[in-house]
Amino acid sequence: MSYLVLGNGPSMSNIDWDSLSETRLKVIGVNRSYMEYPSHDYLFVQDPIIVAELLDAGYSDQDIEDLNIHTTSYFARRMQIDKRKGRMNTKDFDLIRNFMKQEKIRVIRKHAFQAHAPFTIPHAISYFSHVDNRVSRGVQTFYMAGLELTHKKNENHFWQNKYEDLSRLSGTGGSNKRQLLRQYSVFRRLKSYQKRHKYKIVSVTPKSKLNRLYSYETVTEVLNRYSERKENND
Repeated sequence: MSYLVLGNGPSMSNIDWDSLSETRLKVIGVNRSYMEYPSHDYLFVQDPIIVAELLDAGYSDQDIEDLNIHTTSYFARRMQIDKRKGRMNTKDFDLIRNFMKQEKIRVIRKHAFQAHAPFTIPHAISYFSHVDNRVSRGVQTFYMAGLELTHKKNENHFWQNKYEDLSRLSGTGGSNKRQLLRQYSVFRRLKSYQKRHKYKIVSVTPKSKLNRLYSYETVTEVLNRYSERKENND
């Protein structure tokens, strides 16, 4: 199985979404990636603020379920922290908790390896590696898009100045420089896990720090390779 993982870096907006929709790739959206590409196969989140923003935008219960949201047990702990610190009101807390009880937000329990941090993408890789290894002997490939792992004050995320009114964050928001350095160290650890857990990471993000660790291909090359139109023409 091959996946395209959609980070939230500024290069995310450069992907040809029409071409992506015509590929055999499974798409793992991350956090606010749905703002650009709501047709993902899975939406992986670790921060309850993402779901709170969906409620702000008027998403119905069915809309939430259709997004196919996956998370880990960290999500529930983060909800408690956010409520205690006044970042989430009681109404949002109860609605999101009910989504979890009804499995409209799916809390995963199985992993191929410990991610050693609550960061979203490493947990997604660990989960889908575990799922695929149960049914396939092949190697799973995870193509990383929109994952610069660098901090730019005025260009930190694709949604800045474009969808900022849909976010409860403003300005740079999200990961700071220290957190990005920690994420990089986690990805360095994930590189050593590839052979054992039968997955491969490939960066399709230009100028990403990941390109120091993993091989790089352009996202256009990858979309063309997995194009269903190309397969039909052949």
